[in-house]
Amino acid sequence: MTSPRFICAPFFFVALAACGGPTTTSPAVATPETLAQEKKRAECHAVVAAINPNINKLKKAAANKGEDVTDLIKVFDEIKEATQSAAYDLAKLDLTVPEIQKMAIAYLTLCEEGIAVAREMALALRTTQTATAVTAGATGSGGEINKKLTEACAASASDGENCKALDAALKKIDFRQDNVSATIDAAGKVTFNNDAVKDAAASIVASFRTVGKALVDLRAAQARATVAGQKFTALNKRQGASIDALNNFCGSRSR
Repeated sequence: MTSPRFICAPFFFVALAACGGPTTTSPAVATPETLAQEKKRAECHAVVAAINPNINKLKKAAANKGEDVTDLIKVFDEIKEATQSAAYDLAKLDLTVPEIQKMAIAYLTLCEEGIAVAREMALALRTTQTATAVTAGATGSGGEINKKLTEACAASASDGENCKALDAALKKIDFRQDNVSATIDAAGKVTFNNDAVKDAAASIVASFRTVGKALVDLRAAQARATVAGQKFTALNKRQGASIDALNNFCGSRSR
């Protein structure tokens, strides 16, 4: 079984534009308007300084385009950490301009959502990784287990019909179904007379049960990862609009 493929959706990768160079000299006469502009300029620069370095970290994390699940888990862990850092740096700013305060709060909300989604994605990917490994391990040992069952059935004259019943029950198992445990349980209810056959049958049913649970977990994790990816896409659009609003305000001359 091959590892599931996921596409890392871009998130929070829109950088704030510079707001013009900071003023190094004050005008001869400080008016309320010029003071307001200075305050606006300073707070805009503070927001840029808080957000952009973390966006650069996010871009670096997303540069990993590999299909290896381990690499993708690392990507989303780094996205979560960078988003947490952006939220922390932004939250500790002492902002007083109402418009910037409002937009910063909106961006913080997006960061909180982004952290939660990155956590969801990383968890889903870890589950797929574990489930895939479990399935591969059980499948790899299945040949030996099946061989023991075949030999035990051949050696037990009293279990000929029972072995046929087990074989028929196992053939009904469809791992594509979420209720696969029911058909596996049915196979487990077949009884045997010979202890060697009992043990071999129990082992193969247990192997089927392990694979069945792992595949159910895998499908559920893949579904969660798909939903998380959709959330990332939607968040990225909202984040772009949030950054545009900040850039437009910080680039304007009036408050």
